[in-house]
Amino acid sequence: MKKIISAVALTALVAGVATADVKFSLNYRTQMLGYSRLINAPNKNTYENHNYWFKNAQGYAAASDNVNVSASNEYAGVTVRIDPAFNSLTLNQYSAYIRLGSFELGAGVFKDGRYNGDFQLKNDSDNGNYGGETFAAYKLGTIYKASLTTEVDNLAGFAGTDNLATGYIQWKGEVAEIPITADFALIGLGSDTTYDKDNQVGSGFGLRLDAKFDLAEVQFVYKTASIKNQQSGVDVEPNEARAAALHFLLGDLVPNTKITVGGAAGWLKGDLTEANLDLRARYADGPLSVTFFTNISHITNEYYVAPKYGKHIGAYYYGDKEKITSPENTIGSHGSQKYDTAMWNLLGVRFKIDDTFTALFSAGDLISLSNITDDEWTGVEAFVAPGIQLFAGGKTSIVTYARFGWSHLGVKDYDKDGEGPEFAVIVPIIMRVRL
Repeated sequence: MKKIISAVALTALVAGVATADVKFSLNYRTQMLGYSRLINAPNKNTYENHNYWFKNAQGYAAASDNVNVSASNEYAGVTVRIDPAFNSLTLNQYSAYIRLGSFELGAGVFKDGRYNGDFQLKNDSDNGNYGGETFAAYKLGTIYKASLTTEVDNLAGFAGTDNLATGYIQWKGEVAEIPITADFALIGLGSDTTYDKDNQVGSGFGLRLDAKFDLAEVQFVYKTASIKNQQSGVDVEPNEARAAALHFLLGDLVPNTKITVGGAAGWLKGDLTEANLDLRARYADGPLSVTFFTNISHITNEYYVAPKYGKHIGAYYYGDKEKITSPENTIGSHGSQKYDTAMWNLLGVRFKIDDTFTALFSAGDLISLSNITDDEWTGVEAFVAPGIQLFAGGKTSIVTYARFGWSHLGVKDYDKDGEGPEFAVIVPIIMRVRL
């Protein structure tokens, strides 16, 4: 696969060197934690009412950058994206394509995947680039990490993996006057090892079909790969894993609003192991835009267990100690429990006051729907975050907000002292420069 990528890149470079449209972009973000306070936690005698100013904090402790250089013309294109850090450089994307009529042939390594983002209705600006744990924590598919339908519409990965060498063929045309886009991808073929080191995913393929009708756009995704998962801590033999998804993008039901509805399912050894439903909506008119997500994800450990959900949205304890809660002890699959089901909801509101000031508000929760009636229920994770974004010009801005987070709401004696859920406040400051 490395030879294929290099060959496509060389062909694209030769085809476009004389007439290429070269573009350069920079996306720089510095995140710091201005203030954090722990209000309530299990070990209250040690941690209660601790205040921290400008302490290192998980997710808000460093700068992150990406530098993107692309060259293209009507026949071919090349993209190289590098993510610099304080003492390292990461090659995030290295890809190229050539066009032959209605076909596009490409290959590369896509760390951030290959998506059709229209169906995700994901717009970070509605939440001021707060970060994944407080906004778009989940793409289409399950909310559980490293599950078969994690990021199901990504044709450069399987079960949440990334950095798998991928070759693809894309066709755009019409069938019975219906615009169709078809993507076929070979995932991970030709890699040095049979299985990805972290998630134990081998080679496979993916198919994505997009069709535009008068009342809706429709997307169908099918992916399959050989996967070597863990069950009860013991490696099992590789099995053919499959994932499929069907989503609809509705644009005319509500004025100025797009709505995505659909779901996905995963199979291992031919048996259904997970299913999820997605409902998303985004309204935008004048200075106001609103984004809403909801997802219900269900998983059974018949053959496959997702150990935890993806991003965390509950209360954090930022400072010298660990955060109050972790994904492992909020919504995790328990060996004695045949099913695990959770719901994730998020609301983001943005109102542009003028060219300098924009008001922001977001709120979200993550609810375990398993074992609600017994002592194993882990309650509700939730947060609210009012904030403001200040623009210096163009896309350069500073965002700050107060994020109030609660963990284990509804579980009265979770901390064993009968004092109820954990509660914490953080005030991040985020500077973002985009060129």
